[in-house]
Amino acid sequence: GAGSGKSTVINCLTQWVHKSLQKPGDEPNAPYILPTATTGAASVIIEGMTMHTGVGLDFSNKHSSLSDKKRELKRDQYKNLKFLIVDECSMMKSDQLYQLDLRLRELKQNNKVFGGIALFLLGDPAQLKPVKGRFAFDKPICEDYHLAYGDGSDSLWRSFQVINLAENHRQGNDKTYADMLNRIRKGEQHSEDMASLKTRIRKKNHPDLKDALFIACKKVAVNEHNERCLNMIKEKLYEVKAKHLTKLRQNFKPYIQKDGTISDTQ
Repeated sequence: GAGSGKSTVINCLTQWVHKSLQKPGDEPNAPYILPTATTGAASVIIEGMTMHTGVGLDFSNKHSSLSDKKRELKRDQYKNLKFLIVDECSMMKSDQLYQLDLRLRELKQNNKVFGGIALFLLGDPAQLKPVKGRFAFDKPICEDYHLAYGDGSDSLWRSFQVINLAENHRQGNDKTYADMLNRIRKGEQHSEDMASLKTRIRKKNHPDLKDALFIACKKVAVNEHNERCLNMIKEKLYEVKAKHLTKLRQNFKPYIQKDGTISDTQ
């Protein structure tokens, strides 16, 4: 669930693996553990990369082998790889689980499940569902994987062991609010929960909203709000040149979009 420490577990696991396995003289670009996530935003939090970039997947449901050049590069890059982390796994399509299995077998040149790599999936299946796909535990859409999925009892999903992080650390001492959120997460909210939430509704321009966080569904609305707030500041404007560092990409040239945001970065 939310606030249970998934990102902390990922950071601790990454550090522990490096400390335990890394030897003097090892190539820094040949990691023993690779932290990835299903989205760019989630990958930034864990200082990793997207799963698609990490192992070279496309956005279709079919498996396609890498070109000879890319395959050799990836094999060299991941020659030491023993652990792979995928954060926000609720957004991982079932087809991607089978794509990942086939890709790791291809890179590790064996026929073991996930190429013999220890795979950690972290996330909350009660959160966002995969975009245009099925949950990782469901039957894949692509027929190529139906034989491997079978009746579901021997599916790739069933090869995992479950560890449930049960304690919510994010709300601190506000247990009432944390418990309410957890009931809503499970669809077990009651009338008192809804009544409590309604006491927090405010009209536009209410004094309570002066320094409130503004959340919108579209970037246009967000950019308009940010521009409006920035223009209210009367102090001197400073411009700082940004540097974007990635562990496994040396020559990164960002694409600046029309609205001023930089593509593929935070």
